[in-house]
Amino acid sequence: MKAFLLWFWEAIPRTPRRDGILIRIYYWWTEAFTPAGKTLSALALFSLFVVVLPGFSLAGFFLWGAAALALVSLFFRRRKVKAVPRFFSAHSVTEGETLTLKAGIRSEKKSPMVAGLGIFRTPGSLIFENEIRWRVLPPFSSETLTAALKTLRRGSFVIHGARFLELQSLGFYRSRGKPLPPLELLVFPKVSQVFSFPFLVRGASGREFAHLLNPSLQRGMEFIGIREYREGDSPRDLHARAFARYLKPFTKEFAVERGSGVILLLDVSCEHFRERAFVEDVIRLCAGIGLWLESRGVFGRFFIGSEEVSFRHVSGSFHTELLSALARIPQAGLGKWETPKPWAPEARPMGPVLSISLHELASPFITKQVIVSDTGKSSDEKLLVPPALLKEVFAGKRKGLDL
Repeated sequence: MKAFLLWFWEAIPRTPRRDGILIRIYYWWTEAFTPAGKTLSALALFSLFVVVLPGFSLAGFFLWGAAALALVSLFFRRRKVKAVPRFFSAHSVTEGETLTLKAGIRSEKKSPMVAGLGIFRTPGSLIFENEIRWRVLPPFSSETLTAALKTLRRGSFVIHGARFLELQSLGFYRSRGKPLPPLELLVFPKVSQVFSFPFLVRGASGREFAHLLNPSLQRGMEFIGIREYREGDSPRDLHARAFARYLKPFTKEFAVERGSGVILLLDVSCEHFRERAFVEDVIRLCAGIGLWLESRGVFGRFFIGSEEVSFRHVSGSFHTELLSALARIPQAGLGKWETPKPWAPEARPMGPVLSISLHELASPFITKQVIVSDTGKSSDEKLLVPPALLKEVFAGKRKGLDL
């Protein structure tokens, strides 16, 4: 119940769907004024009330005049940001980590300028703490500006409100440049590490997986390189030259033909409203199982529902491509969400299918199922993983899972 209430609170939208007049005034107030400028503006507003108080007429008039003069001088001294953007980029991070954005800027002024990168109009899952990192740019020079965003949840986010800011000489106002081009930010889900997976080879349905997990049986024909020896590798694949050079065993690695590996299916549809609280647990578990299969060279194809996710199969890119596909899955909020549908891939799978879902799937193509649920009973074809067990892994109480 506690996990469901926590999910319900986090699922409430924190950002407006469209910018009204009050939101635009709020953005202008947040982006244009420095903390000192906001204090001065508040002082000017407070002085209007001081004027009408008995005995404070002279003091109120003095405060109001000084604040009004300072505010007028701000607008007379503000100038356009004379700078040219060069690039705008960011690296993907895991949820909970701090994301760093980088933007290149070239000064077009004949005098030095104090510039910074402001990221204000962010989604609710990204927090910009308004700590602008100011840099001094000499005339006609180039510099890289950075900004930090704290990530709360995984997802695919688009930044629209990034701007170059120039600090004015008075220090109360900062001129805003034109918005930078939209940038997609990917926040990867946390991965629940899988230590062992005996369920995969259990029972009669586990023979197809055992055939793939045995390196001597799933050996391909195309040689792609060598790797360190792992328990279970065939002695005939040992690389003699590498052993003689490094004095430790190495194994020849061969590419597995497409379709001959394990087909991983992720289904995030929900039968009941309560199941939405466990969607993130299913995604994190899928990431751990997918990396476990890839580490043993038996990952074949990947489906999210009935849609297949294609990978480039470039060396070292699998980890990023898998987590990127999982990051782009929408958050399970309070609105409409997917309901259970029959799994109907465009092409019939040519290998064993392992599904990860919130409920039991009815399909003749699925060989084994991993279900995140606290009700039901496990069998050779169906493994139930309690959500409380996954919460312990994500909270750091457990290092990994033995499924």
